[in-house]
Amino acid sequence: MESIKNEVASKHEKDILKSWNDFRILFPLYYEKYKEKVNIEIRKIYNSIKSIFPNFKFKENKYISDFYGPQNFGGSRCWFAIYPEKKKTHKEAAQLFFTIGGDETEKYSNISYGLYIGDNINKILEEKGTKEHDDIETIDNPNDFTYKKMVKKFIEVFDRFKKINGIKREDIIKVSHGEKDKSGEEEKDDFLHEIDFEREIKINNLFFEDAEVLSKQISTALKSGKHIILVGPPGTGKSKLAKEICKSYGVEYEMVTAMSDWSTYDTIGGYKPDRDGTLYFDEGVFLRLFKNKKNNNSNIKWLIIDEINRADIDKAFGALFSALTGDKVILSFKSKSGENIVLRPQEEEEKIEPKEHEYIIPKDFRIIGTMNTYDKTSLYEMSYAFMRRFAFIPVGVPKSIDKDLVEKYLNIWGIEDKSINNVDLKEGLAEVWNIINKYRIVGPAIIEDIARYVSVEGDYTSAVMLYVLPQFEGIMENDIRKFAEELYKSSIRDFARQKDRLNGFISDFFGIKM
Repeated sequence: MESIKNEVASKHEKDILKSWNDFRILFPLYYEKYKEKVNIEIRKIYNSIKSIFPNFKFKENKYISDFYGPQNFGGSRCWFAIYPEKKKTHKEAAQLFFTIGGDETEKYSNISYGLYIGDNINKILEEKGTKEHDDIETIDNPNDFTYKKMVKKFIEVFDRFKKINGIKREDIIKVSHGEKDKSGEEEKDDFLHEIDFEREIKINNLFFEDAEVLSKQISTALKSGKHIILVGPPGTGKSKLAKEICKSYGVEYEMVTAMSDWSTYDTIGGYKPDRDGTLYFDEGVFLRLFKNKKNNNSNIKWLIIDEINRADIDKAFGALFSALTGDKVILSFKSKSGENIVLRPQEEEEKIEPKEHEYIIPKDFRIIGTMNTYDKTSLYEMSYAFMRRFAFIPVGVPKSIDKDLVEKYLNIWGIEDKSINNVDLKEGLAEVWNIINKYRIVGPAIIEDIARYVSVEGDYTSAVMLYVLPQFEGIMENDIRKFAEELYKSSIRDFARQKDRLNGFISDFFGIKM
């Protein structure tokens, strides 16, 4: 390596190697294997810190530096700086700063976090005769680090962060009705803040082949006033995606799983006896979204309904969907004041101040449903009035499944790729996933379950019995036999070794002869 460096140097009058020392030249040979996983983990911490202050406008995706460093040289620490949207660069801002690694040459090393003052700010302040100082907490022993301590520190420095950056009231996205966000910032505005439907949807810790197309379909539907149902095979991440959509728009959500025995009592509400025997109106899951019991005002809170097709839609949702289409609905139940309960949509430019007997649906309220592809026949049990209020968004599985794709998922899941029974985990999972998909399409969440089990127990057969075969309900008996035979012939010898055990499970579970 020294001779190569000398040769390069001799060919150029200018020192083109500059800071490319031995460490930085050799570093990529080691780091490339871990780069993707490191960036995923940095992004998780970055997003978790931003989520502490959900109502603040931060600069998107700046400034994150992995172990390659901002100049791609390679170094012994990674770090990032979070700063306001209105600042051009991190150097012009007071930053919410986080770093891991480093050595004695670095200003901050080990695990450090808190308020960091950008170089350019202090230059300006020094000219005026003042100066700001960093407020950084450093953890030398990783075992002493806790997320709770980190959150406490960022909340502690947030007032200085705003003051130094010259944050005005309009830089804060309003929260509703005197409630406090995690930073302790209180908002006294009596109006509901409007959801910014122009915001880009961020899908974190999930992988989709056509992520851009998927994001566009979702944002377009929601912006046009539609509610959405995410439709796809089991395990494609529909429920997680629904939560990520809400987080992207900075809106709270309530998540429920639909049940076949749901009635209007569960969704809208009904009479319930008090301790003294008197009846009172008890709100259902929907109406609870539209009123804050503390101050009788409404919050924008979206509803996620998992496996929405399980419920008898028209029976359980009827009154709500009449209100969603713009109708005022007067229920037969009476409030404490003796007036009939009213459910109605918010009118244009209306200030949300519901009366004691009223429930007002904010115009920015949305429902996100999920539904498995195999249950799509249930759609025929849903009325046209219901279906036209929703956009059905397909959430599919990757078209081409190979070891490289599985390796990306393993990085996202934080599972180490290792050899199990003489087969690399990524190769074994790719082979099993392709065999499964010949008979029933499943998403990566089920493969994650298999990966976590196999990486600990080294037992593919048990993993298939636990997580895959229950998904085969309704498949032809002959196809189940073919599936088993393909497993026995695969490169994963664990299946052939445990053939009798797997055959016995299939016979008992499906009642078929193997």
